[in-house]
Amino acid sequence: MWSSKRAARNVLISLAFLTPALALAGCTSFAPVYSDVAMAEAKYAFNFAKPVSRLDQIAYQELALRFPGGTLDSPTLTVSIGASSRGLTRSATVNPVTNYEAIANGTVTITDAGGKKLFSATRSASTGYQTNGQVFADTEAFRSASEQAARDVAESLRLAILAGYKGPMLVPALK
Repeated sequence: MWSSKRAARNVLISLAFLTPALALAGCTSFAPVYSDVAMAEAKYAFNFAKPVSRLDQIAYQELALRFPGGTLDSPTLTVSIGASSRGLTRSATVNPVTNYEAIANGTVTITDAGGKKLFSATRSASTGYQTNGQVFADTEAFRSASEQAARDVAESLRLAILAGYKGPMLVPALK
């Protein structure tokens, strides 16, 4: 049988849990670093340099999707990505499949219009792939793994920019 004491107790317990939550909701706000609001700020507007390689082009495409384009006086963002490969196994087997790892190393540099370096970061990422002795398939496997690693490096560089880039250094005007 339902009693009024039990109902009153349930209401008090519910209020005890809801009151702190409602109090915190009124005075705090969560704005994650990954949100579009952070990207809308002018300090993340960049002019992008021209890519030198296919991996650079991939990184620029990934970063251009996340950062707005800049104006003439916006800082210039330059990315350089290189890829290498290394074998993951050292044993000789009759299996024709060999495991490799494509490693992409990337550097991002943000400079102002005068060429002064405002920010720089280096990151790396790797992706596994396999070869089987067919030249075309092996080449395409490395290319695909390198491009995936370049995308991962671009994402890591984007997060490094969000974490460490303070924005263009504005010089106060003298009166």
